[in-house]
Amino acid sequence: MRAALGVLLVAALVFLSLPFQGWGAVSPGSCGMTQAEACYVTGSGGGGAFTVSGNVGGFDSGPVQVSASVNSSSHSAGQSLGGLITLSVARTNGGSGGLSVIAYKSSKGSTGQVVMRIWDKSPANSTCTDNTAFAGSATDDAFLLVPPFALTPAAPANTTGDANTYASLLPGRISFVNSDTSAGKSLYACVVTVATDTTDESGSVYVTLSGDLN
Repeated sequence: MRAALGVLLVAALVFLSLPFQGWGAVSPGSCGMTQAEACYVTGSGGGGAFTVSGNVGGFDSGPVQVSASVNSSSHSAGQSLGGLITLSVARTNGGSGGLSVIAYKSSKGSTGQVVMRIWDKSPANSTCTDNTAFAGSATDDAFLLVPPFALTPAAPANTTGDANTYASLLPGRISFVNSDTSAGKSLYACVVTVATDTTDESGSVYVTLSGDLN
């Protein structure tokens, strides 16, 4: 028994003396709260050096906000406000994450109801162009994160210093995996009028996505 314990002790000492740097140098930057395209972890162990690339630890948290300009014409019911809105939320191609807040803002203070669609792949078969009637596609519908939903922007309770109107959807958490695995880091939104909209002329509309976006 004493001899066996001696062998185990020697083996443990040899193991502990081996070079090891499991979380060695990290490049570029940090794997945490920055939107770097990738994190690279390098280190060395008993078998030599190793390199792991990709999303290694951490995540990017929202919000990610993008604005779209609305032209100076009246928008009829069923037309897009600002056209297709691209929101770069993923750190790497085909990135995944979750949405907990989907927010909308009108810079001109419109209170007209809109319908929003959000896809995890560019809706190449749909028409989402400013001041043009929206035309959907069954092919693109397969990539909708949630069914199309209505939002009605409203002014804040106190409008001092703020002429915008706001609306939001609080879904809890919507998981997504970007379906453009070869080149996709974005989610895509389209805002469509429910009734004739003259208020948003020459203004901007904003879509904001918040959550753990990585």
